Amino acid sequence: KTLNTDRATGSYNSLINFKNDPTQQIADYQKQHYILVSKDFNNSPKYQVDNQKNCFTVHLKHDLQSVTKTTAKTRAINYFFANGKSAANSVEQTVTFTGTAQRDLVTNHTSDYTWKVTTGDANFKAVTSPKIAGYHVSTVESSTPDQVDGQNVRAMVMTPNSDDVGVTVYYAENQQANLNFVDDETGSSIHPAIAVNGEAGKPIDFGDVQSIVDQLAKQHYVLANVTNDTP
Repeated sequence: KTLNTDRATGSYNSLINFKNDPTQQIADYQKQHYILVSKDFNNSPKYQVDNQKNCFTVHLKHDLQSVTKTTAKTRAINYFFANGKSAANSVEQTVTFTGTAQRDLVTNHTSDYTWKVTTGDANFKAVTSPKIAGYHVSTVESSTPDQVDGQNVRAMVMTPNSDDVGVTVYYAENQQANLNFVDDETGSSIHPAIAVNGEAGKPIDFGDVQSIVDQLAKQHYVLANVTNDTP
């Protein structure tokens, strides 16, 4: 792009006097963040017979400034009981990116940033929800639902444009079920009771109950009925 053209006329071997002093024009452009690359004339040029030799060019380029910026991205995983109390220590995964770019001081335009990880790891590892005696994971809520599986938190890759991620894991108390084996004639227990823990609303699995019934049948017991004694 040609910034300006200055013209002058004169006789052979006389000094070329441009209307605007080239040296001052260069200084003015430098104040606007241009950098002098080259010029093909001395400070006192004279007219030549060949007009092609009376044409001069000053080459300037834009001054560029290196700029950097950083951004940190975090995934915070919190664990709570149904009553809102903390169930386990929170897990925080953080990565810091540093971006570099060039700002054109003439146009004030900044190029696209080139990013690199400066602290942490952009590949957030999967996190298994901690086991808590007497409790189970009831729900997992996340600002990125596709990164959770209802029990645990999946691995994910963060970028400088990623949003921070919040995950909340809720725990509910386990329910206990008991299966008793009773002699209806005497009211006494004829086999150790089976106690299992489970989640509310899910089927109760007492294991291989039939084998116990078969074992008791060899002792001349007959299955009369199965009752639900839940209050």
